[in-house]
Amino acid sequence: MSYIASRDYDLWMAEQIIFGTYGDTVSIASKKKTLLKFGKTTDLAATTRTTIASLGSGVLNEVYVASDLITHVASSSGSDTGTMKVEGHTVAGTGTSAVFTFVVQTVTLAGQAKTILPTPLARVSRAYNNTATPWVGDIYVAQDVTFTLGVPQTANAIHMKVPAGEQQSFKAATTISGTDYYIITSMDVSVAKKTNAVVDFRLEIREVGGVFRPSLFSTCSQGDSKGVPLNPPVIVPKNADVRITALASATAVEAEAWINGYLASVVS
Repeated sequence: MSYIASRDYDLWMAEQIIFGTYGDTVSIASKKKTLLKFGKTTDLAATTRTTIASLGSGVLNEVYVASDLITHVASSSGSDTGTMKVEGHTVAGTGTSAVFTFVVQTVTLAGQAKTILPTPLARVSRAYNNTATPWVGDIYVAQDVTFTLGVPQTANAIHMKVPAGEQQSFKAATTISGTDYYIITSMDVSVAKKTNAVVDFRLEIREVGGVFRPSLFSTCSQGDSKGVPLNPPVIVPKNADVRITALASATAVEAEAWINGYLASVVS
């Protein structure tokens, strides 16, 4: 497929920029996969920048781990059984030598009893109900800490929460494997009507061994939504973390955000 013939010059140019910047030849056509990452939170504050994700009561930002320490799942309801799908990454190496591998696995919930993941993870990016029976409680994906009635008792050990009544996680954050690049073509943000607030959103990227740095800003007010088409696209390199954070002009603000784009696989 010729990107120029199809008039999608921006994607073709993104592939060339990746080669010029990182030395990797990549192909969107070979990967054949788009990636939409969306999240929501009801806990935005005016003093602490917060990840747009459901992470648990009082958990504003995930504390990332350097090895495969994410090992257990549980529900706050004893009636939640059956299987769930968990998407995430394992890691080999540390610091600038860390390499992430994408993993999709199935785990069987046992109500409030914590259940071990078949494959321990360093990152978890999505979890969803894999059965025909709706979940009732909050579903947690966390490290091997004390769980009380299905709830991890160490806030920093929580890496994902599926809120009660929902059947899928909400996390506007992900990690890119060591064989892929993420070409982000749009970012959308919104603020719920119920709180009078202005929210400053920020797209942040952390390259392997580094710190989160801002790549894009957007501001949105009460009851509004805003789409930001990216031309040229924002490129997230392999083995990098990406997230959307926000800071509000009031407390307990509800907001949503998402990024969309294409994965490009390294072919040489």
